Amino acid sequence: MKFRVCNRPDIGKWNPVGVPHLIISISTPGDEEAEVRLNEFTVDVLRLSFNDLDQEPGPAFRKVYGEPVLFDEKLAVQIRDFVQANVGRSIKQIVVHCDAGQSRSPAVAAALAKKLNGSDDEFWEPSVMYAQRRYSPNRLVYRVLLDILMGWRRASQLDAG
Repeated sequence: MKFRVCNRPDIGKWNPVGVPHLIISISTPGDEEAEVRLNEFTVDVLRLSFNDLDQEPGPAFRKVYGEPVLFDEKLAVQIRDFVQANVGRSIKQIVVHCDAGQSRSPAVAAALAKKLNGSDDEFWEPSVMYAQRRYSPNRLVYRVLLDILMGWRRASQLDAG
């Protein structure tokens, strides 16, 4: 499976033709959803909204931005179920975007790549084009989603809690 990670402006311009794909669109709570260009090769779109945080923020964050929406198991299950429901539909690419395309979306893509391709190296290692890592995946998003994808936490455990 191929993965494409992009930012909010790029997802509005991106329009692949001939490539059956899924789109996972991530926005920040309180922001409008991103404009996503759809075509006949867009199999499905999942829209999520959560903050780019890897831990509970302090009072200063809450004072400025209000109550945070942290990535959690329920959001991870939504992603897992979305991908599982569509993976048998000749999907060739999964496109994941967030505001900057640097933290939340590469974390989601990395966890999915680890599960589907057996490797997430492209999201953690330096790129030939860059002197440093290209992405800085949100570790909370990555860890929680990977836990769900690898079956370490089952949906039934979530329902009980």
